[in-house]
Amino acid sequence: INYFKNNIIIKKGIMLSGNFSWNYYHFIFEFLSKFYLLDMSNISNNIPLIVDECINNAPQFKDLLDYFNKDKREVLYIKPGYIYNIEILYYLSFLNIIPPNYRDISGIKYTDCLFNRQSIEFLRECLLQKKSERCFHKRIFISRKNASSRRKYNEDEVIGLFNKYDFKVFSPEDYSIPEQISLFNDAEFIAGTTGAAFTNILFCSNQCKILCFQSIEMDISIFSTIAKILGVDFQYFTAKDGLHQINDIHEEFTLNVKNLEDVLVQFLMK
Repeated sequence: INYFKNNIIIKKGIMLSGNFSWNYYHFIFEFLSKFYLLDMSNISNNIPLIVDECINNAPQFKDLLDYFNKDKREVLYIKPGYIYNIEILYYLSFLNIIPPNYRDISGIKYTDCLFNRQSIEFLRECLLQKKSERCFHKRIFISRKNASSRRKYNEDEVIGLFNKYDFKVFSPEDYSIPEQISLFNDAEFIAGTTGAAFTNILFCSNQCKILCFQSIEMDISIFSTIAKILGVDFQYFTAKDGLHQINDIHEEFTLNVKNLEDVLVQFLMK
């Protein structure tokens, strides 16, 4: 393991640093959920939080951390690739376990991802209190046009279909956390391709329907389990069946718009 040395010594700290903390989904469900345990602990408020530097560089992530840091603990930001000497470290267990990568994606099982129901309800209760007063459209389509190049698909063609059924296009990353909470909480129907934006299922009402696109049939349960916990009607639409072999879960794909429209109409009438 390669690392950079420094002379920083941290006397005491609570570990909230870790792999993939820069990812919106992992940051909320794996790292912020640890506040559920921290709030029940007797760890002194004088003990600071140890957090990855990337959180301080992302305003929305920083806001999320502030929402949960109700005791106003000092936050110590650490740099990637450096070694730190910490004399007393408090380490809170992961309540939700979500593997970020798979050596062989054909072997994905829904049991690979484990969720603690109480921690999900804790996250939801805390964040719903931050909901903005802004009102949004009831049928929303989640665009990936401003997202990464991963999971490219025939989005323009698919948006054309959803426009016929009174959906409006949104890019959640363009909105503050309180606005994203309102966007998803107000929605009656949400559609779009799988990605970090669907972390916001956490805010949906149990009257909401969600149609999520992905490249191939998989048993991955990172969104569907949360939807089940919250009573949200969640359904996948895939480009290819489970017999199709892929090497990358983020590969490009093309959706059959005619088949998609049939599924959409049935779902709307359900």
